[in-house]
This record gives sequence, C-alpha cells and structure tokens, in this order.
Amino acid sequence: MFKSSVLTHKEFHKIYDQGEEAVYAFFLTLASRIEELERRLGMNSTNSSKSPSSDGLAKRRPKPKSLREKTGRKTGRKTGGQEDRKKKSTSENLLERMEC
Repeated sequence: MFKSSVLTHKEFHKIYDQGEEAVYAFFLTLASRIEELERRLGMNSTNSSKSPSSDGLAKRRPKPKSLREKTGRKTGRKTGGQEDRKKKSTSENLLERMEC
C-alpha cells in the first residue's frame, strides 16, 4: 500500500480520497506493522534464538539462589559432635593398650 516509512501529505490525501475503507485498511496495515516491531523489540536471548552478545548492555536481574525459606538455624555441623565422644590418643594410652 505504501512504499516508505514516512508518508507524504500527497500520499495521505490519495488514500483519503479513496474513501473510508481505504483509510481503515491503511490503519490496519500500520497497526500490524507496529505490533510486529513491538514484538521484535521485546526479543532477547532468553526468548529467541539470538545470541547473548546481541542483548546489549542492559542489566539482567540475578537469578534467585534458593527458593527455600530460612529456618533460623546456624549453618555447619551440630555442636557437641564427635570431638566429645572421641578422645585423643596419647603415647601413654597406646603403651597401655599394647601391654594388654
């Protein structure tokens, strides 16, 4: 229907003189073109086959580390674990065991 992206005044009057149906058809072509351009603008490497380098310098939100809720417990092993149960062997204890 139109060749360039900028419509001149004469070109617009040519469409207008053709009647209401021609103006409406022209409007529909512009609306579909806008819709296609907005769809292309919304694409990035996560929702298309584009490479990540084509995304530009826009910052992404970091992915959440864990979706689990915090329990309030400390991290690591339990207190009072094996160090209380096992005694360090000394040379005297070894000598007593060997004599038996």
